[in-house]
Amino acid sequence: MLFTIIIFIVVLAVLVLVHELGHFIVAKKSGMIVEEFGFGFPPRLFSFKKDATRYSFNLFPVGGFVKIEGEDGEVSSDQRSFVNKPVWQRALTLIAGAGMNFFLAIVFFSLVAGLGFPEEVTKENQAAASDQKIIVLAAVEGSPANLAGLRAGDQILKFAGEDITSIDQLQTLTRLKSGQETNLLFKRQTEIVAVSIIARLSPPAEQGPLGIALANVATIKYSFFAVIGQGFSRSFQTAWLIISALAELLKNLITQGRLTQELAGPIGVAVFSGQVARLGLAALLNFTALLSVNLAVLNLLPIPALDGGRLLFLLIEKVRGRRGQKIEQLSNMIGFSLLITLMILVSIKDLIKFEIIDRIKIIF
Repeated sequence: MLFTIIIFIVVLAVLVLVHELGHFIVAKKSGMIVEEFGFGFPPRLFSFKKDATRYSFNLFPVGGFVKIEGEDGEVSSDQRSFVNKPVWQRALTLIAGAGMNFFLAIVFFSLVAGLGFPEEVTKENQAAASDQKIIVLAAVEGSPANLAGLRAGDQILKFAGEDITSIDQLQTLTRLKSGQETNLLFKRQTEIVAVSIIARLSPPAEQGPLGIALANVATIKYSFFAVIGQGFSRSFQTAWLIISALAELLKNLITQGRLTQELAGPIGVAVFSGQVARLGLAALLNFTALLSVNLAVLNLLPIPALDGGRLLFLLIEKVRGRRGQKIEQLSNMIGFSLLITLMILVSIKDLIKFEIIDRIKIIF
C-alpha cells in the first residue's frame, strides 16, 4: 500500500504541477501579476521572491498552484491584473493548463513508443514487433473458455499439448478437438494455470468453439523518427475516445437516468497507479499520459469551477460586453460543491470496491 501511495503522489504531482505551470507561463508572458507559484500545497516550508512572484515550497507534495492577481474576479485598478486583461489573454491563460497536460501526454506517449509497449500486431507494425503472444481479449459469458476460468489478459501457452504461436493455429486445433476434453495451459501475470476444456461442436453464431476473442500482442518499439508521430497520434486518439465516452455517458444519463459506465475517483486512480507501476516504466508512463489527456479534456468541459466553465463566462462576457461577476462566483461555488460531492461519492464506492477499509482494519 505504501508503494501505491508513493506512486500516486508522484503521478498526481506531475499532472497538477504541469497543469499549473501552463497557467503560470502564459500569465507571465501576458504581463499579468503572478503573486505566487507553489510547489505542493500549504503549509509553506520555505519560499523566495523573484520578479514580484513568490516561489513557495510546501509540505504536501501533491502538485502545485498558481495565484494570479484578479483571477477570482476581485476588483483591481492595476492593468496587469487578470480581470483587467483582454478576454483573449485571459482565455489563453485558462486554456494553457489543459494545453500543457496534452503536451505532457505527447511527450510520455513518445517515450513509450521508443521504450516499447505491448500492442496488437498489425501489418503496419509487424516489422517492429518482438516477443509475440496470443492474449485473451474477452471470454463470452457461459462459453467453455468462460467456464474454464479464462478472462481478459490471459496468455494462451498450450492447447492439446502444442505450443500456441498464432491465432490461426489455435483455431485449427479447437476445430479438430471439438467435443473432446482437452488440456489448455495459460499464463495470468506470473502464474501458469492448467485447465481442462471441451470445445463446442456447434457454437452459437459469430462465436468459435471456445467462445473467446483473441489478439496477437507483441512489444512494439518504434524508431527514433517515428516516436514523435506516435506521441501525437496516440494523444489525439485518446482525447477522441474520452470525448466519445463522455458523450455516451451523458446520453445514458439523459435516456436512462443513470450512469452506466464505471467511474473511478482518486482512490481508484491510486490503486491503478500502483498496479501499472509494477509492470514497468513504460506502463507507468503510458498510464500517466492517459490520465494527462483525461485531465485536459475534463478540465475544458463547460462546467462551473473548471477552466472550461470560466471560458464559458468569458464568452458570455465578450457577447454581453460586461461581466456578470456575482453570477459567475455563485456558479463556481455551486459547481465546486457538486464536484467535491461527486468525488466523495465515487471515492466511497472505490473504498468498497477495492476493499481499502478491510485492509486498513488488518493493518491496525
